[in-house]
Amino acid sequence: MSFRTRWTQRRADWSRDIADAVRAELRALRVPDASEALLERVLASRRQGQRVLLPLEDVPRRRRGVIYLGAIAAAIALVFAIIAIRARSALPQGEGWFLGDHAYAQARAESPIYPGARVTHAERMRPMRLTYRCTERTSAASTTRDIVLSAARDAVDGAPAWRVVSNTRGRDGASQLDSVWVSAATFAPLRRTIVQAPYRRYERIEVRQEFSARGVRGEMNAYQKGAVTAHRRFDRALPSSYAPFVAEAFTPLYHAGVALDRNWTGSLAQLGWAVRDDNVFLSMAMKVDGEEVIRVPAGEFDCWRIAIDLASGRHVWYWVRKRDGLGIRSLDSTAAGAPGARETVLSAERTP
Repeated sequence: MSFRTRWTQRRADWSRDIADAVRAELRALRVPDASEALLERVLASRRQGQRVLLPLEDVPRRRRGVIYLGAIAAAIALVFAIIAIRARSALPQGEGWFLGDHAYAQARAESPIYPGARVTHAERMRPMRLTYRCTERTSAASTTRDIVLSAARDAVDGAPAWRVVSNTRGRDGASQLDSVWVSAATFAPLRRTIVQAPYRRYERIEVRQEFSARGVRGEMNAYQKGAVTAHRRFDRALPSSYAPFVAEAFTPLYHAGVALDRNWTGSLAQLGWAVRDDNVFLSMAMKVDGEEVIRVPAGEFDCWRIAIDLASGRHVWYWVRKRDGLGIRSLDSTAAGAPGARETVLSAERTP
């Protein structure tokens, strides 16, 4: 990778870090009540060639420079703190089975090009414990983490359900625990809890979701020194045209309920954390591209090879075991927009 390419990537990373650092502080600012007087002040500032953003009170001119410099210094210090914490953690934020957190902000198709991947063989689902190995390679480095996934029968409000727990752990001890309860009949998500530690400048973050026919609602709590230092509630609509919606932890199991053949096409939407507007769900168009016998650490399996296309232009290959629809391998050669690949493979399988 050339120096110019590295510098361009580093500048883009810094821009994102600065935006993340000041976003919460900006949102916390008090918004003034709309009034004719306030409108006149803003318009007057524009006529004078100034850029006054919703002034709350008059600030003595001689102190504005000091205030602005202090705010810039605080933002820069916060950015350096965030970068230092991120450097200690190899676990991407909002990690998904196919794609990481960054993918959700990409373009979204106006509507799926294929019908929803509906569940017609829910009876094939069974208790299991799986271990996956996820590897990200670039021209400069390679990182590896393990994903341990377990599925067990459960109930939610008296209705049969499956509880799936996905524990992702990086080599440096960073972890993400994603627990989801889905309907035993339709695999539709019912509730979900995500815990990631560390998360940016926080010791850990917890996200709780509750699903209904309308959408998903819940709350986020972030902790420092054992105390909640950031809190947010959310309520997101999930358009029925993008259904079915699949929680990340359940992604490699979903096709256990889907009848696949050589001509199969379908779509599903992988759910994000839903705390931010740009991390609610990601629609995927899927098409059986062929048949292939592949070998992974867990063994050799006869699979359907599925091509996954995203509205952003990214492309992912996905191998599903023919006999039960279990996800065996995924490969994203467009990961992070840089040369390299992001690959997840089944490394161990056990049935309780």
